[in-house]
Parts: sequence; C-alpha cells; structure tokens
Amino acid sequence: MRKPLPVHPASSAARRSAFTLVEILVVVVILGIIATVVGVSIGTRDDLKVQAAARVLAADLQYAQSRAIVRREPHYVTIGASRASLQLATRVSGSWSVLVHPIDKGEFKMVFGPAGTGGGQDVTLKSEDFDGNAVFGFDETGAPFFCDANGGNRVTASTPATFTLAAGEHELTVAIQPITGEVSITD
Repeated sequence: MRKPLPVHPASSAARRSAFTLVEILVVVVILGIIATVVGVSIGTRDDLKVQAAARVLAADLQYAQSRAIVRREPHYVTIGASRASLQLATRVSGSWSVLVHPIDKGEFKMVFGPAGTGGGQDVTLKSEDFDGNAVFGFDETGAPFFCDANGGNRVTASTPATFTLAAGEHELTVAIQPITGEVSITD
C-alpha cells in the first residue's frame, strides 16, 4: 500500500488563493454567451404582441355577434382612417353610434400603433377583407354580412371576413366564417 504524499499547507494555499487571468476571462466569456442567448430569446416579443391583439379582436367580434343576437339589431365593425383603429358600432337614426365598452365604459374601439389602446398596442392592422365592401357586421341572427360605408346595400357574407394583424415580422389573421360567424385565428 502506498503512503499518501505529504501536503504542504502553506504552498498549496498560496497557489490557490486567487483566480488566474485565464479563469476570469473564461467566466466573463461564458456570462457573455448566456446574456446573448437570453437577450435574443426575449427580444421584442412581437409574436406575443400580435397573438394578444388577435385574441382581443376575436373576443370583441364574438361580443358584437352575441350582442347583435340579444339586442336583435345589426352590429357593425368599422375601420378608421389609415387603418389606425377599429370600432364596434350600431346605426342610430342614419349615423354611426360606437358601442360603449362594458368594462371601461369608454368607446368600444381598438387603436393600433405605439400609443394603441384596446389591445392594439404596438400592432398594426395590415389589411382587412370584406369582399370588396367597406364595412363588416353581424345581423340580428349573428350571421355575418358586408355593406357600404353608410351601412346600406347589405349583402350576406359568402366569403370569410378577415383582419390581418402584424407586429414586426409576425402576422396573424382573424377570420369570420360566412353563415356560421365562427371566429378563428390563423397564421
């Protein structure tokens, strides 16, 4: 059996009392790599912003559809100038009347952009498709329809109504199916 080698406490403690420059550089490089990976994975999270906005829009559309059925009156979705906003409205005496939001008691409006409100913060309404018509709505039975900018010339939707939302490079489309009015979100 071998004898253990004697350890000189003074010499080994002196050698290990400080980190070498190489050890410090390795730790700094590893921390830099970790910070880079975490920073890239967090990023601006445009994907989450557009998902949240699409869910808010889908819920708003379902609310308008349900309200149209309960109130037995058409409810409309109108788009503001330059696609900066989207409103839920009814027609009263020939003019638009924006709905009152049931929670915050303000206008039921989704404003897009950096100063957006109602779920549209940092998101843009890239496009909407109402089969060539200006306005989309739900009739008294909840079925989707299209009409002109004054709420006239109503025609039952035969194609889906779509809203494409975007944030950064990410896009989602909220679609409302004809006849059933089913609301879905797709890539």
